[in-house]
Amino acid sequence: MHVPRLVYSFFQLIRWVACTLLALSSVATSAQQTGNVIEYYHRGLDAYFMTGRPAEQAALDALPSAFSRTGAEFSVSTTPELALTRICRFYISTSNPYASSHFYGREDIDCALIRSLNLSGFTDEGFDFSVAVQRSDGNCPATASVAVYRSFRAAVNGRTPNHRYTVSRAEYDAMTASGWAPEGIAFCVSAAKTANVVNRVAFKSVVTSALSPFAASCDGAVATGTSYVGAEVEPHVARNPGNEDHLLASWQQDRWSDGGARGLGGAVSFDGGRTWGATPAPFSRCGGGNALNGGDYARATDPWSAIGSDGTAYQMALSFTDTTLNTTGVSAMLVSRSTDGGRNWQPPVTLIRDVSNSIFNDKNMMIVDPIDSRFVYAVWGRLDDDGSGPARFTRSTDRGVTWEPSRNSFDPGPRNQTFGNYLAVTSDGTLVNVFLEIVRDTNTSNVISAKFRLVRSTDRGVTWSPPIDISDSRSVGTVDPETKALVRDGSGLVSVAAGRDRSLHLVWQDARFNAGAIDAIVYSRSDDAGLTWSTPRRINARTDVAAFTPVINVRSDGVIGVAYYDFRANTTSALTLPTVTRLTTSNDGIVWNESEIDGVFDMRTAPVARGYFVGDYFGLTSRKGAFEAFFVRSIGETNNNRTEAVFASVPEGTLKHRIIGFTAKEATVDEPVGEAFRARIGSNVERLIAARRRGG
Repeated sequence: MHVPRLVYSFFQLIRWVACTLLALSSVATSAQQTGNVIEYYHRGLDAYFMTGRPAEQAALDALPSAFSRTGAEFSVSTTPELALTRICRFYISTSNPYASSHFYGREDIDCALIRSLNLSGFTDEGFDFSVAVQRSDGNCPATASVAVYRSFRAAVNGRTPNHRYTVSRAEYDAMTASGWAPEGIAFCVSAAKTANVVNRVAFKSVVTSALSPFAASCDGAVATGTSYVGAEVEPHVARNPGNEDHLLASWQQDRWSDGGARGLGGAVSFDGGRTWGATPAPFSRCGGGNALNGGDYARATDPWSAIGSDGTAYQMALSFTDTTLNTTGVSAMLVSRSTDGGRNWQPPVTLIRDVSNSIFNDKNMMIVDPIDSRFVYAVWGRLDDDGSGPARFTRSTDRGVTWEPSRNSFDPGPRNQTFGNYLAVTSDGTLVNVFLEIVRDTNTSNVISAKFRLVRSTDRGVTWSPPIDISDSRSVGTVDPETKALVRDGSGLVSVAAGRDRSLHLVWQDARFNAGAIDAIVYSRSDDAGLTWSTPRRINARTDVAAFTPVINVRSDGVIGVAYYDFRANTTSALTLPTVTRLTTSNDGIVWNESEIDGVFDMRTAPVARGYFVGDYFGLTSRKGAFEAFFVRSIGETNNNRTEAVFASVPEGTLKHRIIGFTAKEATVDEPVGEAFRARIGSNVERLIAARRRGG
């Protein structure tokens, strides 16, 4: 079993422990002693390690965030028994790919051969434990009937080579399917426990079709821009907290260049995302909306999905008619409900509807309370032409059957506004509403500050606290490095995830780490349900290219995952803009490990909607041992069918092109912002607000 280099001091400790145990093992024993071999996993290095040495187990258990037990263990003899086969161990300190590794082998086969070869860099650490081996018929003996299988993963995609031992045949087969080389039964033991998390196979599913599901001229309105028929953007995904195989997805279908889409697409999966069935909700005329069912709108945008632990599913949308500010302009927030998990949708409920030449409802999201699924919460911004925009909130207390009249959860005052309101519920039941507050000069209407803040509710949204500061927003937006053409991104938006022990985790894009040159991915956390926040940290590994549109999720085991796009694959050609979807993970928010979710796509072939556009956000969820992203990529078409929405499951052990163990850079406290930088921040805020008017 191979374990790659961690830090030199750690392996000095391990080798000291090993030498001590080797010396002790030479002392004769009069009776057989038994013990347990424990399996560990290092998430950052994506490597498994096992040991039967108690002192070594204690040392590994004491490490704060490096190795963790998988739950797998098996019983062995800790004395060199004549009737059993001895397992020896070597420490390997050669050059790549075997730097700082350990190897276990049978004394009568592997170990004798290695000693005879006298290999450079191999240190003999002697006896480790004794086990039984297979009989001549290939089966384990009755006294040690549990087979221990061994698999090998070669050093590919930046990973170390790694042996893994497992007593689960299902896990062994899953590892084989995911690319590990099967090596059969290594030895036999009398008792064992399997790992808590079964090794899963990575997969990708294209959820959307090449053809639009909508009929020509279905919107019943005069076209005012370019419709990218067949193109999908801005996907979102939700997972049933009571059934991890149940997923609900939604997206904008047939995006318009000047705001919104012809409708929203929808799909549901009951097998963990491998297969999907189309189930759109009637949020627009193209999607089946009409005057009778409440969906009589020309366009829809801002798709959001949610599922309660009882299986009730929800979709939310901003629906509107007319992309210009006049007396006939209509904008509404709609929610549709499904009692069969998303297979069929009820007529949408209208949460708010404005017919106005100045008011526009925008940027919605919703969640189901994870503690009590009767409660469903929704929030959005209600923008006025004079620059004001309070956070508008409503809730249902009966699983979405009825909704309370909407009200303000926070009002920043005249000519100021909230943007990108986002709800989360902490583990103690605290409901938070996070937003970007934009403050303008009362005389000039110029932006003088943009700051992420939140309000809290401890009574499920009945009352709200005064605002709490999180951090300034210093995004400058994203452009094509060669042509300077705009890229529509997640500027000004925050993505929020609730973790264990009252923690909240936030990410956004921000240019504070390079004096306003390009945006990076920034992370901050609260460990007291939003009352106080850590200093922002930059968490993308490459700092010389723009990184944008981050989304965050926290797994049930506490691992933090952040997905985003970046231009690391870009070239100097002005004809293409190579873009990659990435994932970075961390145990503590400080040390991160970066991987690639998908290959390169060309952002320049995406729909153009005030910039190259695949969405202001995308979806990220998780299950045991895996993060799963729902994202959009362009497919090279330059006519209408420019994009497709993809669901990708990326379990531990399957991530590609890893950058291992980099420390997130902490921002300097009270770092000054020069006038040029401040002007770029203000200009970007004005641009993102302008893009949101009439459907974004």
